Amino acid sequence: MCVRLTTTTPGTGWVLGVARYRADSLEWFNSFSLSLRPRMVLPRGDTRSGGQRGPTPVEAVLLFDNQRIVELISGSGAVWEFSMAPESLTGLLSWLESSPPGMSYRGRPR
Repeated sequence: MCVRLTTTTPGTGWVLGVARYRADSLEWFNSFSLSLRPRMVLPRGDTRSGGQRGPTPVEAVLLFDNQRIVELISGSGAVWEFSMAPESLTGLLSWLESSPPGMSYRGRPR
């Protein structure tokens, strides 16, 4: 999974990493960092998906083949772009839409 950390130049700013689901959050680790802590943590109850798109021609050179780009929007309004395989995207969207018993989609008690 790649994350776009900077948007100053169109099509650039992508960083390769690994993500994992842990309890009720998505943790993203930079692949080329020595840190054992995640670089980014997105709580499931406070994160929603935005638009999806294919890579631009410039991004297609930087990213892996057959990638989809999805926007994830945090509760504070920050927008992050993630690039991943279609199968991984399906899993991410299913995980975001599911919620523990007694919780709504946005993480508030029913």
